[in-house]
Amino acid sequence: MKARTIAAGLLIAWFGVACAAPQAQRLKDVLPGTWTQERLLKGVEPAVFEVSPKECAVLYEALGGASRSEDGQGFANASGTYLLARDVKDEGLDEVMDRAGRTCSTMRMRYDSAHIVYAVEREVGKGVVLRLTAVDDGGQQIAHMLIGVRSGSGSTRLVRVLNTEHSLTEADSAALRLALNPEIAL
Repeated sequence: MKARTIAAGLLIAWFGVACAAPQAQRLKDVLPGTWTQERLLKGVEPAVFEVSPKECAVLYEALGGASRSEDGQGFANASGTYLLARDVKDEGLDEVMDRAGRTCSTMRMRYDSAHIVYAVEREVGKGVVLRLTAVDDGGQQIAHMLIGVRSGSGSTRLVRVLNTEHSLTEADSAALRLALNPEIAL
């Protein structure tokens, strides 16, 4: 249970408070009705003491740096899946994610009270999407996550979808791909 809390806290730590950018369509208006807007928390960060191997540490650092942006939105659905979307200034994030998807198949993270191992797989499609499955010290799956990055006009969209209880569905994946569309405002 503590590892689930850490995994969820890490997701929140990579995101902050909600803001919106002026564009034609807004994400809250185009996501299916099963998603409801959630307030994002700031400052809930678990202490990560080590990330390995080196290729994965680069991914972790890039995601942490990209999460310093304040422009983000959070959503949840009835199955306990969370979707967090953020526009970031880091134009190289998609390249870091793409490289990590090819070189980082297993990311190990050490916290003060737990070790979590993430299996990392790259998915095919527009933008870069990584599927991460987290396992705790006892080998129990504790989180399922999709992280997507897509560059657009002047910024990069970073989207995460997370469920700590169930595997992610095709509908969750479709919501991530919709949220990655840089033409849709947060």
